[in-house]
Amino acid sequence: MSTCRAISKDQLDVYAAFNGDVDLYQIRRAADPRMFDEAWSTIPRLLQGLSIIASGFASARFRVAMEAELYESTADEETRQTLREMAAYPRRSGISNGAV
Repeated sequence: MSTCRAISKDQLDVYAAFNGDVDLYQIRRAADPRMFDEAWSTIPRLLQGLSIIASGFASARFRVAMEAELYESTADEETRQTLREMAAYPRRSGISNGAV
């Protein structure tokens, strides 16, 4: 799955500012020009997949597919690395990554 626009550090910053809570973001009633709708579903999907990889429970096939989606959905290596860190250390980033 790919987004029309690539996720960058800007979208991660907005996502983190609202702790990944799209409802809280919408209550604000002032859209951040850096954010776009698809990012609200793409970021948690990437975080969940990367969290599974970080846990060591991902198959090789899943890792390859997730890395392909990560490259397709993000703007640069800094963004990919930030997502990997957010997935590996969700409490440190203040983000719920959807993983159990």
